[in-house]
Amino acid sequence: MRHDPKILKFRQEWLAVIGDKNQWRYFEALLTLLLIIILLLFALRPTVLAISQLLGQIKARRIVALKMQAKINKLVAAQDSFFRFQDQSGLLDFYYPKQPEALQGGSQLVGLALQNNLQVETLSFEGWKLPRKTSAPGQLRFNLTAR
Repeated sequence: MRHDPKILKFRQEWLAVIGDKNQWRYFEALLTLLLIIILLLFALRPTVLAISQLLGQIKARRIVALKMQAKINKLVAAQDSFFRFQDQSGLLDFYYPKQPEALQGGSQLVGLALQNNLQVETLSFEGWKLPRKTSAPGQLRFNLTAR
């Protein structure tokens, strides 16, 4: 069986390295360091990747927490405003009639005119817009002529 001369030469050099105790110690130390470096790379890489991913998640959650805190602060301010004016909202219900009463309002106008010694000639209503719960108050235009 015939071998390649390059392989034979490499084998002889390898046997010379193994046979020499000083060179074998250096080679053994080099192999040990190389093995430690390889193991550290494979052991530390996933750890570093996991830590960086966790830091990214922490940063994203901090941003979300800051936004949520801003919204909570706005909600608390709105709630405080609501509670401050809640007692006063009953006054609007008291003074603002549930149903518009044009005839009662007209008779009050005539009564006020007569109290002040005015003779009412005409009283007319026009442009009546009924209010809705979510819209502005209704409008009622009237014309009162008195002497």
